[in-house]
Amino acid sequence: MKRLWPSGMIYGKASAQYMSRLNRALAQIVLILCFHCLFVIGITH
Repeated sequence: MKRLWPSGMIYGKASAQYMSRLNRALAQIVLILCFHCLFVIGITH
């Protein structure tokens, strides 16, 4: 069982927001890369 101090809770909340923001950014980057690859393959072939 983990003990949560107030600072730990604040840090956990902040890191959760940061991770969700990071995941959203990564998802956008992956989508852009996939579309770019498909676009390049479509042109070259």
